[in-house]
Amino acid sequence: CQVPQCQGCPLYLQGALGLDSCGQQAKIYLETILAGGSPAQANAEATAVYIRNYNAGERAAPGSACAASDIAFRQAAAAGQDPVLAAALAFMKSYGSDSPCFVSARQYVEAVVAGADQTQATVKAAKAFARQLQTLAAQGKPTIDEACAASAQIFASFSETPSSPNAAAMEAFITKALETGKGFDPVCYRAAEKFFREL
Repeated sequence: CQVPQCQGCPLYLQGALGLDSCGQQAKIYLETILAGGSPAQANAEATAVYIRNYNAGERAAPGSACAASDIAFRQAAAAGQDPVLAAALAFMKSYGSDSPCFVSARQYVEAVVAGADQTQATVKAAKAFARQLQTLAAQGKPTIDEACAASAQIFASFSETPSSPNAAAMEAFITKALETGKGFDPVCYRAAEKFFREL
């Protein structure tokens, strides 16, 4: 999974979601994949973390996104389906975050599950990211999420965008947004919308 969509994920998980048992499992899974491991190896590593935490008495809080993920994992495994995917989707559906990174990650995964290729999924995720920035700005909420911004910078640095000026512009925008504390600019948003329509 040497794709830009993956590169900032461990940092985002640790910074934004914390590292409860689910966060630890997700982080080790992604780190294994990013290090060149297979999905089977990543599953084995994540399972080892789950077993170690379970044996130490750690349980997901009832009603939490982690608990929903645990239930989905067990049900999918019993039904012979992909338990990691089921757990990830259940976690994302249950986790209440208005972070642009979280919203775009959920859109990316949902697009891939629905059959989109990486380019299509990336465009859908980028649109979701931009829409969420606009929504937060309209609600008067902060549009800068430091964990999200750090992850977005990593994404931009690994991005396989059609041209390097686009990647450079994205990195410059994120840097300026962190400097000023403003992650939404109406003019920039309209330009991004036009760019997405042309893809």
